[in-house]
Amino acid sequence: MIQTAENVAKEYGVSREECDAVTLRRQEQYLDALARDREFQQRYMFPAEVQISRKKSILLEADEGITTSTKEGLAALKPVLPDGVHTFGAQTHPADGNAGICVTTREKAKELSTNPGIEVQVVSFGYARTKKAHMAAAVAPSAQMALDNAGIKVGDLGAIKTHNPSPPTTSSWPRSWGWI
Repeated sequence: MIQTAENVAKEYGVSREECDAVTLRRQEQYLDALARDREFQQRYMFPAEVQISRKKSILLEADEGITTSTKEGLAALKPVLPDGVHTFGAQTHPADGNAGICVTTREKAKELSTNPGIEVQVVSFGYARTKKAHMAAAVAPSAQMALDNAGIKVGDLGAIKTHNPSPPTTSSWPRSWGWI
C-alpha cells in the first residue's frame, strides 16, 4: 500500500505537506467524533463482545490505540520510503477497514432512530479502474461518476466525508475535497 500511495503522490504532485495536512485534518475529525462523551460514535457504534479465548471475552466499546500528533511532530518524521512523501504518522488507525452493516426494514430503522425524520438513501454509486499499483487514483473519478449519475455537482454538497487515506488525485476536484 505504501508504494501505491507513493506512486499516486508522485504522479499527481502531492506534497509531503499536503499528506501531513490530511493526517492532521483526519485527526481533528476523529477527535470531533469523541466530543460530548463520544456522542457521534455512540450513535453509530455499539459495543461488541470479543472472544479472546475459550474462557475469556472482552467488551469492546470504543477505539483503542489512537495516537495523536502535531504539525511539528509529523514534520519531524522521515518518509517510509526514500524520496517519499508518506510517513508512518499518516497511517490510519489499526481498526480501519473493519466494518459492520445492519439490515432492517424502513419501519424498524425509524423506530430505532434518534431522529426519525432523517432517511438515508443510496442515490448513486461510481467506480473507476486505474493502472496497477495506483489504486488511490481511482477514488476521485469514482466519486465523480457517482455525482454525475445522480445529477449532483460537487459544489452542491455541504460536506464530503471520505476515508481514502491518500489525498485526492485529480485536478477536476479541489485538493481540499476530502478534508472538509
